Amino acid sequence: MPDTPATPPAKSGKKKWVVIIVLCAALAGGAGWFLSSRSAPAANPDPATAKAVPDATPPQFVSLGPAFIVNLSGDDTLRYLQLDVQVATTNEATARALEQFQPDLRNQLLLLFSSQTAQNLAPRSGKEKLQAEALAAIKATLKKSRAADDVSAVIFTSFVMQ
Repeated sequence: MPDTPATPPAKSGKKKWVVIIVLCAALAGGAGWFLSSRSAPAANPDPATAKAVPDATPPQFVSLGPAFIVNLSGDDTLRYLQLDVQVATTNEATARALEQFQPDLRNQLLLLFSSQTAQNLAPRSGKEKLQAEALAAIKATLKKSRAADDVSAVIFTSFVMQ
């Protein structure tokens, strides 16, 4: 028999798996460090580039529920409007006034909503105009009642016209 060089024994795949696991751990650690360093604020921000963060109070939304349901003015066709109204304010006294004077506010808004026509409310601009008119009516009613009237927006959370 001829002498053949002995082939080295096959290396086990353990070494290969250890290298893969170490590389994955290193990648995961690097990604974690990168993401955490991006979201963490700088310890000593540069005053020249730092933006002033306003001390903004989040708005409170006061519902003037239940939903308003009114007949619309206009042609001989019977049409109605149903809408839910929320009022936004950042003033606690105004939020209390909105609750306290809700019957008077609802009355003023019912008169305003029932004077609308379907043709005027069909386009978006008509709805936005109605929001502005409702905001003015709410502020006027609160002012007449000598209550805080710091209302920032009137929001229609539901608007159905038939």
